[in-house]
Amino acid sequence: MLELLQTKLRVVRCLGPASVLDSLDPGTSTTCRVAADELLLLGWDGNLPTLGHGLALDHSDAFAAFAFKGDRADEAFSRLSEVELPDERPAFVQGAVATVPAKVVVEENRILVLVSSSLGHHLRERALESCADLELVEGNA
Repeated sequence: MLELLQTKLRVVRCLGPASVLDSLDPGTSTTCRVAADELLLLGWDGNLPTLGHGLALDHSDAFAAFAFKGDRADEAFSRLSEVELPDERPAFVQGAVATVPAKVVVEENRILVLVSSSLGHHLRERALESCADLELVEGNA
């Protein structure tokens, strides 16, 4: 079975010098290094971190998150993007998915795709259209 799960996710964007970001304790959240001076904390469950010489902002409303889950998740993703998924997981990659900029967390049992919240409907529609023959089932996580 292949699932497309719309996911509610707390996203904290941290900006600052690399040394400050490197010293940040992510707790149980997933850390995604976007650039030398920027990282995202996905699933952050505490107060906004204090970075001293940096800035932490709750950007949860800025993103729409969808998870592809199941045996054919990699195939579904390949129909939407030319971004190469790493064999070693977990991993973080960035690039176009369904023709829009995306951030992608590749895990052992799912592929999490984050796009601008204003483009979430586009990703969903393209996934349903491109993967219809894979018996894609929608849900919420």
